Amino acid sequence: MKPLDLEPAVIFGDKNLALLSRMTPFVFNYRIPAGIEVELYDLKFPSPLTGASFKSETDILGIWLTLGLGSVTLKTIMEGIRTGNERPRLQEVNTAGNSGFLNSMGLPGPGIDAFAETIADSKLWDYGRPLGISVGGDSGAEYVANIQKFLHALKEKDNYFLELNISCPNTENGRTLADDPDQLDTVLQEIRNMTSRVIAVKVSPDSELDVLSTIGEIAGSCPQTFINAGNTQYKTVSDAGVEKKNFSMPGGGVSGPAIFPSTLKMVHLFSSRGMPVMATGGISTIDHVKAVKDEGAVLFGMATALVLDPFCIPNINSML
Repeated sequence: MKPLDLEPAVIFGDKNLALLSRMTPFVFNYRIPAGIEVELYDLKFPSPLTGASFKSETDILGIWLTLGLGSVTLKTIMEGIRTGNERPRLQEVNTAGNSGFLNSMGLPGPGIDAFAETIADSKLWDYGRPLGISVGGDSGAEYVANIQKFLHALKEKDNYFLELNISCPNTENGRTLADDPDQLDTVLQEIRNMTSRVIAVKVSPDSELDVLSTIGEIAGSCPQTFINAGNTQYKTVSDAGVEKKNFSMPGGGVSGPAIFPSTLKMVHLFSSRGMPVMATGGISTIDHVKAVKDEGAVLFGMATALVLDPFCIPNINSML
């Protein structure tokens, strides 16, 4: 029997959503309520709701902004062209009655050069909301080189921040910058010497608390920097309830409300140390937003909820 593959359904859904938005634009056009805007350093977010880094399709990101997101972060990009992991690499999962996804996409993408050129000319800038540029790397030097390329490509742009995704094991030795604090510190300082642009450091809920604390200290010593806490949570295929034949990798990152408790703990950890925090991971309701806000988060990153119900954006905005 042929393995199940969720990606064709996602692609089909995105195409239909884009088509519907063009045919009936009034259905998706929501005004962001006054009084919920957030300022973070020199960036102004009309809503604290943001799109987490998992898509780069302009049509879909534009729909979410029209629905009321205050910002979107584009999918993490690496230096070279990547096809990602073998399919199937995306499946829907259900944990304690909550829908989510298991993914091991492997950061597919066109590479820095092509991506930077595309983003520089993107219509997303027309929304006047901060864009997040998320960068990965196979080494500390590659992170720095990738950032440098974006700074050059976006030299005419102002309304964006840089995100260092240190929460995926993409480094040359299978570790992340999170595992090497000295290298992370070096990378941040090199980037800060190149630009005063706001930097986000995206961390993983799978990291130990002492590691997260060290990252907080390093990021806290770098001006104009905030923490994005966090990302998907690793689970094996069997733990996620997915049949092995339906997933090409031994495991992947689980997203959705099931991982929210980990997000809440990380927000508390970083905000208690005085770090500005974007909370990302499992946020799908106003109760989630209020919980992380009470712990000190100033921005709220969303992913799975945007796929399952994009109209959660205006609904949550109306209750902030």
